[in-house]
Amino acid sequence: MEACVARVTIRNAGEFNGFLKPNVRLFSEPLRFVAGELVLPSGFTPTIDAHTLAAHETASERFLPTMAG
Repeated sequence: MEACVARVTIRNAGEFNGFLKPNVRLFSEPLRFVAGELVLPSGFTPTIDAHTLAAHETASERFLPTMAG
């Protein structure tokens, strides 16, 4: 997600701390790399693989919206 935001907000090298270190991929379509560079095709929208996420979930909470005022 950091890479998707960074491509339009920064002009220097990003940190990507921990990038590519996860043992499990959570995106439905894996990120593509060519010669060490992240390649995001035009119109690419990252989508979370809900089944993989659920399989590795350790806790879950839901919050209802509150009325401000």
